[in-house]
Amino acid sequence: MVEEQTKMTEKMFEEQRENSKKQLADMYFKMAESTKDSDLQMAARYYENAAVNGLLQAQYEIGECYAFGKGVPQDYKIAALWFEKAAENGNADAQYALGICHELGYGVEKSSQYMKWYTRAALQGHEKAKEALKRLTGA
Repeated sequence: MVEEQTKMTEKMFEEQRENSKKQLADMYFKMAESTKDSDLQMAARYYENAAVNGLLQAQYEIGECYAFGKGVPQDYKIAALWFEKAAENGNADAQYALGICHELGYGVEKSSQYMKWYTRAALQGHEKAKEALKRLTGA
């Protein structure tokens, strides 16, 4: 019983630690929007660290950093990899972003996979994904 409680406590601590990294990255990112590149670089480092450790929203955020070259060199392939990781785990923003990647060939080969990702995001209520589906299907 004590061992089980210890494991649960350790897991909660680890989750809090990863959430803290993302919150710190958010803070640097907001500061960087009005200040300097070094803050963007710091934010990207924290996002990537949290993403590597499995924080879903950070996986999407680091994908955005790579897609737009914020704090890291722009790299659509790396962005698409992070979007895919977050999309597979159910992040609607990442599903929509991955749909864009597949539709336009950013970081991946153009493919019909965009319909799958737009649909998954739309089913979660993502408005831009719904708009993309309407645009593509005429409905």
